[in-house]
Amino acid sequence: MSRNPFLALVLVILSTATMLWAQTPQVVAIRRGHVFNSNSGQMLNNQVVLNEGEKISEVGATDRVEIPSGAQVIDLSRATVLPGLVDGHTHVFSSLPAAARVTTSTEV
Repeated sequence: MSRNPFLALVLVILSTATMLWAQTPQVVAIRRGHVFNSNSGQMLNNQVVLNEGEKISEVGATDRVEIPSGAQVIDLSRATVLPGLVDGHTHVFSSLPAAARVTTSTEV
């Protein structure tokens, strides 16, 4: 049976790929100068936001949030940010000619 070694090799490759895929998500720490808290309506200063994979795991003052070792750090300390804000008004495709689009500006 010459297929058994081939099948075993395929299973080893698949199990290795599964283990690599299931690794813990990368942690990204974003140092932010100002964060708008939409729940309280307050502007908070010197904040850190931790993202684990695609989710925000923690938001807090720089002296309270511990940045894990090995985390990627992005410095936005001179910026104002809104965690979780999604731009819902995005034009992905602009394949229509100018005459077919609704606009308030003058286009050629």
